[in-house]
Amino acid sequence: DIGLPVVAAAESHGEPLLLIDDAEVLTIVEQALREDRVDLYLQPIVKLPSRKRQFYECFSRIVDDRGRVITPEQYIPLAEEAGLVAVIDNMLLFRCIQLVRRAVRGQPDLAFFCNISNGSLTDVDFFTDFIEFLADNQKLIPNLYFEFEQEAIVDPTYETQVNLQRLQNLGFHFSLDQVRTLDIDLPHLADLGFKYIKV
Repeated sequence: DIGLPVVAAAESHGEPLLLIDDAEVLTIVEQALREDRVDLYLQPIVKLPSRKRQFYECFSRIVDDRGRVITPEQYIPLAEEAGLVAVIDNMLLFRCIQLVRRAVRGQPDLAFFCNISNGSLTDVDFFTDFIEFLADNQKLIPNLYFEFEQEAIVDPTYETQVNLQRLQNLGFHFSLDQVRTLDIDLPHLADLGFKYIKV
């Protein structure tokens, strides 16, 4: 519907987990990164009661050479341990921004949620390059929201605080994901730049 045939569309996050061991998952991740097989999926989010599509959530899936899909639940913890999560986020985030640039030409009211992992949020080198890239794409501010896990925001490291502030200084806004508790300081969250909470 948004004129991007190269992008896969997913109806839900409910794919069954493959019954494979951690070593095989890590091998698949490493091979997918070498062969550029990290796919960008779009999850439509509709406004009720009209059911008009208002947002898309962008997320990654890794496909092995047999066409099996490996979900983030399986590969993110292993990728973090192996120091690969910033590489995956790099591919996802830059593809997401390229997609948004194309999509909003025809539908300027669409907005996209793009997840940034805890590992990338505290990666100084990655984030410095990312901030520079976003500084050249500030016209996308109304159309792009970055999503962070509640765990990283509730008890933030120094790097997390600094990098959130750098994104906020550019004008970008955020969404809270992986919510474990609704005991949330909403005014504080709003001051940090959060506009949405996913429950």
